[in-house]
Amino acid sequence: MTTIFLTSGTTWTVPSDWNNAANSVECIGGGGAGTSTSSNVGTGGEGGHYAKSANLTLTRGAVINMAIGAGGTPGTTPAAATSGGATWFGGTSLATSLCGAVGGAHGTDTVSNATTATTNDIGNVVVRQGGFGSGFGGNHDGGAGGGGAAGPGGVGGAGGTGSSTTAAFAGGGGGGAGNTGGAGGVGGNASSSVSTTGGPGGAAGDGTAGGAAGTATTTGQAGAHGSGGGGGGTGTTTVTLAGAGGVGVESTWDASHGPGGGGGGGGSQSSAGNSGGAGGLYGGGGGGMGWPNSAGGQTGGVGGQGLIVIIYTPTVTVTRKASVRILA
Repeated sequence: MTTIFLTSGTTWTVPSDWNNAANSVECIGGGGAGTSTSSNVGTGGEGGHYAKSANLTLTRGAVINMAIGAGGTPGTTPAAATSGGATWFGGTSLATSLCGAVGGAHGTDTVSNATTATTNDIGNVVVRQGGFGSGFGGNHDGGAGGGGAAGPGGVGGAGGTGSSTTAAFAGGGGGGAGNTGGAGGVGGNASSSVSTTGGPGGAAGDGTAGGAAGTATTTGQAGAHGSGGGGGGTGTTTVTLAGAGGVGVESTWDASHGPGGGGGGGGSQSSAGNSGGAGGLYGGGGGGMGWPNSAGGQTGGVGGQGLIVIIYTPTVTVTRKASVRILA
């Protein structure tokens, strides 16, 4: 089997040993950005979608159009946040492609989850949705976690919500990515009591645990193997950092490429918030920023970029040698 990872570029040339009867193309869209905010809590970005097509008929030597979805960027206000870009292969756009996955929706500063339907995903085998970027319920002032990317084994896990008390606003955990083991786990919600601990990251589909949550004195930990990052903790005078989503590992691909986990939500306290964690490669959604942005410089987490994976069984070329007989 030959496996090719495409992480940049706009075209790909079909190799001379391409096999139309034994191939697959898999796409992960870019993750949506978490939200930056100065008025309400930041919500998490959605994880990138996943799509797979098999046994595509391509001409050897042909130049194929493609696009790698960029990760969403948070900007400095909710309106400036961007969704993840679409990843597609073949055709001239996502709509005309042979395989394509939409990017995750960016977060907002409302109670609504960031989500995009699979209506526009394209795959003749399967399409799957990224994990919801969590919204918030009531007056939650800790940032919400980003969603994990969908992958070969299942959908991405949703981010967790932050919490709000009189002095402790902890961030929610990022969602885990879907991989060979199954769907990603949902990020933990930060406690709604007086606890200063954020929500833990959601487990990846293969069972890899998410990053530990931050506390009043410790930083939220990054995810691993596509699990979610831990939410930032908070105290009465301090705010700790949120963990980034884990870089994906997919056992059917290799140890450095796979659907990424969502970033943890940023913690906050009564006078300052902190940034959301970045979404993991590939396609993890960024965590939302904790409220408020009084000190400047804090933002939602960026989303992870998309990925194309091409796997095929090379054709075998048989060379026949001419034989010569000399008659005496």
